Amino acid sequence: LNHTVEQWSLTGVSVFFAILDLFLVYMMLTHRAKPVVRRSSPTFCVLQLFGNLMMVTGVIANVAEASYVSCGFSLAFWVMGFTIAYGCLFVKTWRVWKLFGNKTLERMVLPNWMLLSAVSGMLLID
Repeated sequence: LNHTVEQWSLTGVSVFFAILDLFLVYMMLTHRAKPVVRRSSPTFCVLQLFGNLMMVTGVIANVAEASYVSCGFSLAFWVMGFTIAYGCLFVKTWRVWKLFGNKTLERMVLPNWMLLSAVSGMLLID
């Protein structure tokens, strides 16, 4: 394989961020019982990191030898990873807005399955 310095650099940076994402997933799962982590919606944090990992994998696939498979794979992983990562960020922000923007101050419950269905709907649109 005749890769340029830019391709090797891009691959190295992508592998670094993939390892960092995996480390952060490990840390989230290890410390999920702590109050700070529990309040940050660890399910969505892990899914967001998974989306980031998918985007990084798409970058690594894009550096590979050009073919229909590698181009399609990288595009699919970029799109799905972006949707998962930013979809999770969006639904977490929406949950906070819905809970704290409540003018009537009535108790409101927004379970994770409802927010996961919103992210799943975003993936179906993609």
